Amino acid sequence: MKGNAQSIYTEILSNTVLIDGLEVPKQDFPIQMTWKEAKTVCDSLGNGWRLPNLEELNILYRNQQSIGGFAKCPDCYYWSNRI
Repeated sequence: MKGNAQSIYTEILSNTVLIDGLEVPKQDFPIQMTWKEAKTVCDSLGNGWRLPNLEELNILYRNQQSIGGFAKCPDCYYWSNRI
């Protein structure tokens, strides 16, 4: 991951919320990604960051008012760890 992208991701990960035991960034990454790109980025973040499973993604959707992405980007894709 390039330095500028890493600093953007680090900034995003510094502002999180806890939802049903899941630590979640309060904003989306700034670009839409394919599943493979999203998985690669999450895997590179370390410290347990990963794509959510389907149950966790549903929890995030149900709690969308607590996080930024779902409410602000209805046409965006949100990936689970399975495609």
